[in-house]
Amino acid sequence: MEKVNSFDRYCKMAFGAENSSVVFKLVAYQLFSREKDVEQIKREYKNHINFISHENYPSIIIYDEVEDANKATLFYEIVDIQEIPGIIKRNKIFVDNLKDNLLSNEDRKLFPYFFNTLDKIVENQAFNFEIIILINIKLSDTEIADLELKYSENPDVSNIGEFKIVDRKRLINKFNGENEENKTDNPLKFNFEFKNPANAETGKNNSIIYDERNSEKTVLLSLTAMSLIRCYQKFQDRIFERNVRYNIDSGSISKSVDKNIEETVASNPEKFFIFNNGITVVTEKIYDLDIQNNTVLLNNFSIVNGAQTVTNLNKLFGKSKLKDNLSKVFVVAKIIETKSDKDGELIEKITKSSNNQKPVQPRDFRSNAAEMIELKKFFKENQIILNIKRGDSDINEKNYIIKNFNLKEENIKRLWNDRLGQYIYSLILMKPTVALQNKNKIFNDEHYNLVFKNESISNEDKLLAYKFYDVIEKMVQLANNDIEPSRIEEVKPLMLLIQNWIIALLWLIWNNLDNLNELISIKEIDQFKNSKGTFINKNSGDEITVNQELLARYLYECYENLWELYKKKKNNKNEIYGHSAFSYKKDFFEEFVKLCLLPITISEREARKKILESIFNKK
Repeated sequence: MEKVNSFDRYCKMAFGAENSSVVFKLVAYQLFSREKDVEQIKREYKNHINFISHENYPSIIIYDEVEDANKATLFYEIVDIQEIPGIIKRNKIFVDNLKDNLLSNEDRKLFPYFFNTLDKIVENQAFNFEIIILINIKLSDTEIADLELKYSENPDVSNIGEFKIVDRKRLINKFNGENEENKTDNPLKFNFEFKNPANAETGKNNSIIYDERNSEKTVLLSLTAMSLIRCYQKFQDRIFERNVRYNIDSGSISKSVDKNIEETVASNPEKFFIFNNGITVVTEKIYDLDIQNNTVLLNNFSIVNGAQTVTNLNKLFGKSKLKDNLSKVFVVAKIIETKSDKDGELIEKITKSSNNQKPVQPRDFRSNAAEMIELKKFFKENQIILNIKRGDSDINEKNYIIKNFNLKEENIKRLWNDRLGQYIYSLILMKPTVALQNKNKIFNDEHYNLVFKNESISNEDKLLAYKFYDVIEKMVQLANNDIEPSRIEEVKPLMLLIQNWIIALLWLIWNNLDNLNELISIKEIDQFKNSKGTFINKNSGDEITVNQELLARYLYECYENLWELYKKKKNNKNEIYGHSAFSYKKDFFEEFVKLCLLPITISEREARKKILESIFNKK
């Protein structure tokens, strides 16, 4: 009961002004998306960015092209399970219209930000859908399982994607899971069992030991599933800390693997050892390999491949009818002793090579890189959680910040490293179009080296880029709300797409407040590079203050310039560019910047200079 109360208290504290239906949707969005900032979620709801109240569309859409460019999650809110068949029909019509470009143009005008999300889905052909039914009542586990099985077999669902029901209890469980605290930070130590029924009969041991002079000691064993389950229940996700990702509950391939694991345990547990790929474990030391008692003691270990196997076995342990079968399951384990690996380079190579048999995002492979770990620590010391690994709830960092800086959990800033990479590209390198066009490529070698391994960009610079973007993004969104919609109706669909153009422009102004005479005479953006080749003249301690009213006035002028620029630009077919294609053009961005900085006449120079100064309250 306590956990339910904590959920209710959180809802009231975070979203208290909204009615219960809205709160349920907002919390669901917060838990299923990467957006954890409550105020940002409220703004997105108000501006219909990912939310909509229209019977022809899902209630919420989550599409994150960096996390998974091929998948979109569609949420439908209901009050009674009898509504599900109707929702399935509505969803099929929506998906068909989306694919065939038959959605209403009138709706596009009413909900431009929401349609920007739909446009991204179409542009990336992200038609691998997950359909989630939200219902703010408690259903039994059996009832949910029966409903999911029943409707998943419906062709109008199975031909579109996966089907899931999230009732109030499931949402509370997800909330509690993401807020559960780890018990200890001590190095992991566990005695695993690798009993094999054949041992008692033959007297032979079932281990393979590879211990050559010029290589790391490696042992191959058949660990018992129950041993792995006990280990996971004791340490939870800490046993995956060196993994490039934790177990990630999404994607059709992931769900297929889950299903295969359960089917094997249910129908052929003795063959699990053969059918499953097993796990890879790195450990500081293999302390005790006891052949007589079939146990192995590991210290400071991590399962770097096989998180999905371990977490699924633990889930199946909760199903009483499968407990007996789990006692017959053995998992092949490759255990590598890495005590000589001082800098972690070997573990990184082991992790990368052992995770190439199923889709892993480039971001995952960077999660254990030295510069990422150092950057995460730097942000933690500045009271910000930097997430560098999918599936990681960052509990240790959260607890550290609460303890050392006396901050409440709801006041802790949280940032993902792929978004930080986009901020660096947009601001420090003044390439917002590259950031837009390469959201899901930021961890490829070319972009990663330029953004995260660039010696000209310090961690302090990266922190400042985040702080500026965090402050200004909110200010821009507020200013957009202050602008009379009817006067900029034509440019509304572009406003969200080119938001990082706007923020990059404001960054350029802020960093050159002491050089405004040159700025309002701009010829090329590159003339404002510093000696390091970056666009930063400030430091992380500089205050960022904005005059909201003057910013709104200036943005209105910027949007007028944007609309005029957009109308005159034509592609090679002499047609106006699509919104996304327009936002990717570097030349268009640079022309936009000049239009927004240069005074129309010489006599307007001082007025222009004063406006730019006043936006940031410069005296």
